[in-house]
Amino acid sequence: MLNSSSLKLPQLTSAVLTATAATAACIALAASLYVSTRATVKIQSSKRASSYDELAASSKPKRPRLLRIRAYFNFGYPGSSDITVEDSSTSTTHCDHSTASECEAHVEAPDCDCPSQALQGCTGCEAPGDDPYREYYDSGLLISDDLFAAVKTCRDRVARISRECRADNRRFRDIEFDIVGDKDYCLHTLSKATNYWPTDVQRVTDLYDEPRFFVNEADPNDIVQGGVGDCWFLSALSALSTIHGLIPKLCVARDEEVGVYAFIFRKNGKWVPVIVDDFLYTQIPVYDRLSDREKCLYKEDREKYKTFARKGGECLYFARSGREGETWVPLMEKAFAKLNGSYGALHSGLAADALEDLTGGVTESWKMKDILDTDRWWTEELLKAGKDRFFDVSFPELDTTRSGANSSPMVEGLMASHAYTVLRAKEVQGHRFIVIRNPWGDIDSKWSGRWSDGSKEWTPETVGILKELGHTLGSHGFFIMEYCDFLSCFEHIQRTVLLDSTYRMSQHWLNVPPKPDGYPYSFGEAIFSFTLTSPSKTSIVLSQLDQRSFEPISGRVTYSLDFVVCRRGEKVPIGASPGSYRAVRNAALEMDLEEGEYVVYPRIDRYFLAIRRLCYFKNSKETWDQRKLSRAMTARAEAMAIASFDPAQQKHIPRRYASEEPYDSHVEYETSSTSASQPSGEENPAQCTLNELSKHPEDREMLVVGLQVYARGDCVSNLSGWIPPEGLLSFPIAAV
Repeated sequence: MLNSSSLKLPQLTSAVLTATAATAACIALAASLYVSTRATVKIQSSKRASSYDELAASSKPKRPRLLRIRAYFNFGYPGSSDITVEDSSTSTTHCDHSTASECEAHVEAPDCDCPSQALQGCTGCEAPGDDPYREYYDSGLLISDDLFAAVKTCRDRVARISRECRADNRRFRDIEFDIVGDKDYCLHTLSKATNYWPTDVQRVTDLYDEPRFFVNEADPNDIVQGGVGDCWFLSALSALSTIHGLIPKLCVARDEEVGVYAFIFRKNGKWVPVIVDDFLYTQIPVYDRLSDREKCLYKEDREKYKTFARKGGECLYFARSGREGETWVPLMEKAFAKLNGSYGALHSGLAADALEDLTGGVTESWKMKDILDTDRWWTEELLKAGKDRFFDVSFPELDTTRSGANSSPMVEGLMASHAYTVLRAKEVQGHRFIVIRNPWGDIDSKWSGRWSDGSKEWTPETVGILKELGHTLGSHGFFIMEYCDFLSCFEHIQRTVLLDSTYRMSQHWLNVPPKPDGYPYSFGEAIFSFTLTSPSKTSIVLSQLDQRSFEPISGRVTYSLDFVVCRRGEKVPIGASPGSYRAVRNAALEMDLEEGEYVVYPRIDRYFLAIRRLCYFKNSKETWDQRKLSRAMTARAEAMAIASFDPAQQKHIPRRYASEEPYDSHVEYETSSTSASQPSGEENPAQCTLNELSKHPEDREMLVVGLQVYARGDCVSNLSGWIPPEGLLSFPIAAV
């Protein structure tokens, strides 16, 4: 300790120089330690990489630990020459070196971007407001490193394409999804289950005199369904457009003059960038294709026909905006079609799947009649509609045996097997009202029961309800239902919850080998486990691959999933998913979990498709377009690559665990480098034939199933999965 009052100026100067030299030496020593630590951490972190880090593409790779050195020179005070060395691996999550003024000296890795803090909104070493991804924090989208990677890819590609096109004096044409020169591929799936016949293709600059991507901002009124049965996707867009600023986050970058647009979607657990041009299919032919009678309608005036018939959104063959000149709806639909292979691939689906693809949210499904307390459900769920969650409702087609009708009749204006979106709910004048939208956007195709447009319930005393609900009678596609009618009319309901930026997702995928006919319907065909390092509200999701881009070659079997959750070492489940229905992609369960280890046991139900007979793949292959088949097989291979397939990495439970012997907590897992279906050291069992795999393995597609765990912070660790040995008893397995 130095006391300046007892020293003369020369002595004080000498003391200061000595302390400075000592401090410099300490800094140099710490810097050398940092370099060695950095190298060591790089090696160690690569060995401890989590399954999520291995699967997700990261635009912000994890940085090595930092040694931050602070030197305090407060002469005259005790401890003034102390030097504090901090290790970021043991410090709190707060990033405290965002500006240089906060510390006199610090040693950091080059281009430090503090990825763990950036996910929570911290700008790392950048000045506040300089983070290029700040707008995505708490936007309603699932925050992850691959989100930032997709956004960066979109921005970079649009900038490059714009620069190149301007240099060459040309507009952008997307050769990967060329709806002009590759019409059949872009319109139809491999099996051509549905056929579409647009008459022409135009750029948005030809359709509109003054095209604008957004007119004001995205709004549910913007969306009108077109010629493809993608009401499920448009319903999701309607719901998301009620949240201010969310849709623009998905439309990442664009150059409207050049005609290039970039979007992001979530597919199979990963954010994916999609780039498209501004060509769109139209249903109005060019003048020279008209018949003589049709030309007479326009007095054989080519320019008049071009001006009045071939202009505006009404010409579009697929989805359009309800606002003239607005283009985001058809272009976003086009990008989603490209992601899934074709416009035909968008036919039929669930709105909840689209909400997951657009936001990364978590979906749970219910039957309306399974709701225990409808008052509680109104308060805890429906009143939050349009805020942090969305609801999509439907009812199945009605039996027409008695009526003799050719198709399922409408129920008071509502269509069966059609997706409707709940926009908001509110209690007004003692009535519980729900505002719902039909993605068709038509005035006539909506609810015609109580509180519908023109119903007797609307009186001078009740008309004030409209203002409080934010509704106008006669609105395209919008209608009001009372809660009791809502519960009685709809049968299926799916809820998608948007996750804030405090949530992180970890995932692990497995290839589940084909099983023989008559295989037991039981738990334990695959097993997952994970650890929570701290208590958290947790969403557990069991998922199948999204097969929309290769569905015609997905095999003769479809699957539904459900699961139970146990604490490690216990038999009694602490939770079970409500289960999924046929053709539903996910099964999910939300729980409040304590710190500890958990095991998830899936159960898989198999449905055989009647339209696909034995050897369907071989027989169809002769008629399929070989180029489309190649694209579909490529999409399937890319999707399935997410799953773990290395037998050496599969963990196995010793066969004796399935016996009645007491549980031995000291028995370790056995691994095998030779077979993914049995413990090491045993003879290879006889292979399941599946009726000799129908002599054509392509008839029975391998199931790829993944577990996704959403929890707050980074408290999920050791998420893994494995295929149990053949012959192992199903759940409960006390040894796990």
